[in-house]
Amino acid sequence: MSESNSSPALDPTPAEAAAALHAAEHAQSDLAADVSSPPGWDAAYGALFALILAAAAVLGASGDNLVGQIASPVMSLTAAMLTGVLVGRWRKRNGVWISGYHPGPARRVTWALVVVIGALWAAAFFAGRADAWWLVGLIVVAGMASGIVATRRWMAVYRADLAGR
Repeated sequence: MSESNSSPALDPTPAEAAAALHAAEHAQSDLAADVSSPPGWDAAYGALFALILAAAAVLGASGDNLVGQIASPVMSLTAAMLTGVLVGRWRKRNGVWISGYHPGPARRVTWALVVVIGALWAAAFFAGRADAWWLVGLIVVAGMASGIVATRRWMAVYRADLAGR
């Protein structure tokens, strides 16, 4: 008597395999449709960047000023805490945290934002050092707008990637 090495669970029929693939494709499309940002996410993310850039300007302007030397790290710690709150809100909404650095097309959006915010951080620092507060204001607004635009763009790219487009 010979024993077969195949098992129905490990050796599906072509129809079963096609049905499983079809179900997986629909599950991914459903996930893409369900992933969403919490209410106010874009504005909160923009505010986070505004705070980071304002902290850079205060640090640049602080010199020997103890108040500025204390205010900038306090502002930075506040930004870190705000980041934690934002991550928590995202997890509560979607059940998981999705890093902007995960492999896929959305990573390019993340890295573009990193470059923009890095350049704006340096500009804010030196504008603060030069006491050009009008310029700091423009930089902070540009940072806030960059955060808002980037989060919206990231979500659109991420959803399209999940949906297989």
